Amino acid sequence: MSKKQIVICDICSQYINSLNYREHVMFQHNLNLPANLDIERKIINDQIRIIEINKQKEINREKKKEHNKSISKMMQLLNNMKTDDPFNDYMDEIKRDREKERELKIEQAKQAKIEKKERDDEVERQTLIQNTHTFHIIWDDIIFDDDFIKINPSNIKTIVKSIFHKGIIKSLNTIKKEYFIRLYSKKVYNLTFIKGDLDYEKSPDWSKLVSTIEFAKEYYIFRYSDFKKEGQTKKFENLTNNQLVLLFENLFLKSNYLKLLASFQSHKFSIIPVIEYSNKNVEESFIFRFISKSEKVITLWENVNESRASHVFVTTKENHNLVLPLIEDFIYTKHFDMKRSLLHENSTTSLELKKKLHFHSSKKHVGLQTYEAELKLLFAE
Repeated sequence: MSKKQIVICDICSQYINSLNYREHVMFQHNLNLPANLDIERKIINDQIRIIEINKQKEINREKKKEHNKSISKMMQLLNNMKTDDPFNDYMDEIKRDREKERELKIEQAKQAKIEKKERDDEVERQTLIQNTHTFHIIWDDIIFDDDFIKINPSNIKTIVKSIFHKGIIKSLNTIKKEYFIRLYSKKVYNLTFIKGDLDYEKSPDWSKLVSTIEFAKEYYIFRYSDFKKEGQTKKFENLTNNQLVLLFENLFLKSNYLKLLASFQSHKFSIIPVIEYSNKNVEESFIFRFISKSEKVITLWENVNESRASHVFVTTKENHNLVLPLIEDFIYTKHFDMKRSLLHENSTTSLELKKKLHFHSSKKHVGLQTYEAELKLLFAE
């Protein structure tokens, strides 16, 4: 058999097989194909096969290209043929059904995945609820350790883990009653724990609790650290004047003059506790501030010891913030000895110092009524 005959037989075999499959499908599904349309397609397909055979025999390249162009045009003609071919419609329908079935399976798989996630999330949520506990914490429930805060609610059996917070000092336990319970006895902090660990997002009171602790550290350092040997001053700006008096209640109870001055203290200013250094000793004092009738700022330095006189400094509102640090420095640093004597003298050094500090006068404690009357005259200036 020649090569030409082999090629023709192969093409014919493929064509016959395709026709057999086509007729089988149409018979199975009772489809009728218009005879003229089938004939037209058969003629075009026959022409394509003839051109293919001639192209195989052709040696000239240009003519082979012409054969390819002819085949392309005829293939395009086949594709563009408008038809109501039941076979093609049926095959297209099968393709669409299969695509829908595939999309349905994908959608079902997605839905099953979503439902599984919802079930898993619900299980996790229920587990979380079972392991989530919100406690109403008071200061009696708190124990301090270095860099840790331990929560130990006395009326709750649940064990919670210690909370790390850099800078916490164990010594704060010594001022729990003196500071925390005295100032915040009615304060309650709501903290939420999950499996024993603090949930910071669900515990907005945590930041308030930590802030209170930081201020307590300042108080502890002021009252009990080695700085006390040097003398210092501290503005507890987080505390109201009433809270500050309550915090230093043991000192205010020692002096009726301190209590009187606290009652006159201007609400625009804070009472300033001072650890004063004088003659190689440290003593506790307070700075009070008032506004006079002429809008001057009156700064008064008062010692806890009633035998010490009060010392008054008067400034304008504009230069008060400049002079106050100088007054504080004079009271608590080691730069001066015999400080009260300096304020009573009239030497050149003393006069220069009093001018620098805007010193006004000293008020002796000769009697509470007399002292109060002198203060009111001072305020009226």
